[in-house]
Amino acid sequence: MNRSRIPLSYRLTAIIPGPAAATRSEVSELNPKRTLSITIASVFLCLPALADSPDDLLAPMVKRLAKGGESAYSYVLRQYNRVESANRLDVFGRYAVHKGLLKALRTQADKDLLSVVRGLIKKTLSSVYPSQVLGLKAFAGSGAGGDLKSGILELYTEATRSRERGIQTWAVRLLVDSGWPEAIDVLIARLREEEDMGRHLEDLASVIQSELYRALGAAGVGDAGAVKKRWDDMDKKLPDKPNYDPKAVSGGGNTVFFGDRIALRAIFCIDISSSMNGQVKMPGQGSSPKVEIVKGELGKAVGGLSRESLFTIIPYDGTARSWRGRGKLQPGTRTNVLAAEGFARSLQTGSGTNIHDSLVLALKVKGVETIYLLSDGAPSRGGGPEEIKKRVAAMNYLLGVRVVTYGFTGSDEKLMKDLAGRNWGWYRALNKARKKK
Repeated sequence: MNRSRIPLSYRLTAIIPGPAAATRSEVSELNPKRTLSITIASVFLCLPALADSPDDLLAPMVKRLAKGGESAYSYVLRQYNRVESANRLDVFGRYAVHKGLLKALRTQADKDLLSVVRGLIKKTLSSVYPSQVLGLKAFAGSGAGGDLKSGILELYTEATRSRERGIQTWAVRLLVDSGWPEAIDVLIARLREEEDMGRHLEDLASVIQSELYRALGAAGVGDAGAVKKRWDDMDKKLPDKPNYDPKAVSGGGNTVFFGDRIALRAIFCIDISSSMNGQVKMPGQGSSPKVEIVKGELGKAVGGLSRESLFTIIPYDGTARSWRGRGKLQPGTRTNVLAAEGFARSLQTGSGTNIHDSLVLALKVKGVETIYLLSDGAPSRGGGPEEIKKRVAAMNYLLGVRVVTYGFTGSDEKLMKDLAGRNWGWYRALNKARKKK
């Protein structure tokens, strides 16, 4: 290769490691129409090197945020992208930085930040994804009113149209998290658009349907027209305690698992500890071993999956392992569905309850949208309740995966409710202990 024909700026980028080379990438991330030629002078104007601890990273960024304005917000969001891409911190350290920045941003969420985030959402580079999520989350639960509130709703609506599926999902989740009735109007309107375009069985429609169910309970089930009618009948008032009665089939998707319609990108984490051999009486049914009840429900659920579905199964006792594909989601082809039905029927119980490792394995699967976690006992391997919640939070703060939980009598109900409540899901008690007279 004739190096003399390579522009000097590119040769310098190649030989100068660290912040100088990163500067070129970061400017391009936030404004791909511009490029930065790395010259001898620009080496001295590059972004500072990253610190090695969450506190040392946070302090200067929070200080910069306090100045306010688009320049400060853009700078800090660029720095945050570097934190996530550099991997100098472990997952807990990166999560600590994320939480610290989110707290700081929420105290001063204003029109300048809104403008910066709007610009970010239009980018399609994967390297800016962390700052896109952080920016969107900065406005969640905001007490804003007037023009700022309208701007936030417009931002989330725009984000539902992103080409990045993850950004679409975050926007839908955060609309519900806002607690604003107007957000429900937006979701119903977007669902109608998807239906009118013939995309009612695709990812976005499925996520919207599940979020409407999370917000409204049974009133959120059905197509856009049905949901709108019920929403109007409720005078557009969000319920304090949504009705999650399993008799009213929930969410999006086209097949059911214990009353819940299955998301199009789903993982079933199924407890097969020895206690699952115990007998229980389900409502309206006779007594059966828990494991047999679950085998039946799981077989029916996977048996009804469509070709649009992607799924896998993670059974766990003292250890967790994936059904097939080394933890990859499998398409709902006839071959895979028949194999999954056979796998469900063949499940055998073992020893121990390792909820921690099952969730870690599930959250590592690329593209998962919802995890369905079922258990009948307290965790006995891998980590206790607090460690499980801490690990899930540290793995899920950018993923935004929903966790729906199910428990038989004897399960750690508090853990299951916490996991669902902190991860956009809900909890179902599959059988109730009889009250003594």
